[in-house]
Amino acid sequence: MHRLLDVATSMFTTVSRLGAGVQARRPARRPARLLELYEFEG
Repeated sequence: MHRLLDVATSMFTTVSRLGAGVQARRPARRPARLLELYEFEG
């Protein structure tokens, strides 16, 4: 009985998220100047 519930909930989740991840947004604008990253030790 638990297996049937697991399969049913899995199928419901898959169907409800059918369109998720199909489209992507445009890339964001890049900054005019890149950041300078520093690493300090000690």
